[in-house]
Amino acid sequence: MALMPEEEPVFIRADAAQYSAKLVNMGSGGALISILDCDFESEIGDVCQLFFSDGDRMFGVTAEVMRKTGRYAAFKFVGVTNDTARNIAYKISRMESLSHRLTMGADILVSAAD
Repeated sequence: MALMPEEEPVFIRADAAQYSAKLVNMGSGGALISILDCDFESEIGDVCQLFFSDGDRMFGVTAEVMRKTGRYAAFKFVGVTNDTARNIAYKISRMESLSHRLTMGADILVSAAD
């Protein structure tokens, strides 16, 4: 699982509607998302399409709404193909690498301030 150190856009497609969101964290089995459009009407158990940025392209994952609290929604990935699993693993790896670099940079700044 990887926490996002910066805002990462996610798009949610539920029925005919599309919503803007930010990725909070992601694991191989699902994601926690902060929904920017407050009119997201899906209920627990509804299936949606999530679209994640992966560098210079987007990839989609089918996901089930597991929990909704305020502007946050937790999704479980369903029907994941091998190709989608690779995309998810690469996304998590990229997020962890970015988080590690930001942590290292913060440590250097703290050391320099001492």
